[in-house]
Amino acid sequence: MVESVEGLFPCYFFAKFDPSKYLHMIRYTRGVRRFVGDGAGTPYTVDDSIIQCIQSQAEDGIVVIKSVGFAQGEKVLVKEGPFSGLTGLFLADLKPSERVLILLDAIRYQARMEVHRDLLARA
Repeated sequence: MVESVEGLFPCYFFAKFDPSKYLHMIRYTRGVRRFVGDGAGTPYTVDDSIIQCIQSQAEDGIVVIKSVGFAQGEKVLVKEGPFSGLTGLFLADLKPSERVLILLDAIRYQARMEVHRDLLARA
């Protein structure tokens, strides 16, 4: 297992400001390309609870994402979604997303498929 540090939101900057006062100045600041927002250019507001959730997972300024940690070849169960209840073998993590590759057991046929990590449990 290798530990690595990656940007959680690369090329994004979260800022708290009053748009009626500062939007124009920030828009023309060197390095600012655009705001994430609607078609009219109004930036979206990120709820404080989301920022607090991200900050609560930080250790020494780094957000630590804990993995479920399936081992290659481990039998897994799909908990939710259209394949709910089916089992398969864990093949690999697909970095940097939360998707994983499993070998699905289905009616005498094994199919490789990508699923979101949260949909799996140990069988």
